[in-house]
Amino acid sequence: MGINFPEGTQNNPSNLVQTVWTLKNARYAVNSGSWTDISGMSCSITPKFSSSRILVQISMGAAGTDQNNFDHGQAHRILRNGAECDIRGESASSRLRVAMQGSGWCYNSDHHAGGVGIVGVDHPNTTSSVTYKLQVMCQSRQFVMNGCPNNSNSGAVYHVRSCSSIILTEFQT
Repeated sequence: MGINFPEGTQNNPSNLVQTVWTLKNARYAVNSGSWTDISGMSCSITPKFSSSRILVQISMGAAGTDQNNFDHGQAHRILRNGAECDIRGESASSRLRVAMQGSGWCYNSDHHAGGVGIVGVDHPNTTSSVTYKLQVMCQSRQFVMNGCPNNSNSGAVYHVRSCSSIILTEFQT
């Protein structure tokens, strides 16, 4: 889905051109020590101008590894057309360059962290379609998004299902 902003109709310091988004509301779990696509967490946009910037907003309703001592973390990166984009840390020796690093945020396999987000600006320098996707890599243990690690089924608040999204907004400065 998208929202188009006709040129010159906003009173903002930047000119918003268009917005597209995707929503994922299914539970996702993986235990992988290599980069893995988070299914359903990708979104495409076709910039109208090669000079445009893309505001990338990622919201994860609940996300983390099933570890309660802040160990066994996970790293997240955002890819643009399968390659790393501008939204990542600086180059520093052999360290991974990621958009976000998380830790074991789970009190136990029922009580999971929530409300995790990544926001950044990318410059794809193209007017061709661009696909952004979110990947995760686990130190060890299980990474879970949109649900609790043990996947229990009850009406308790810690067994909820949440939703995650990617919002892409093209803008001119």
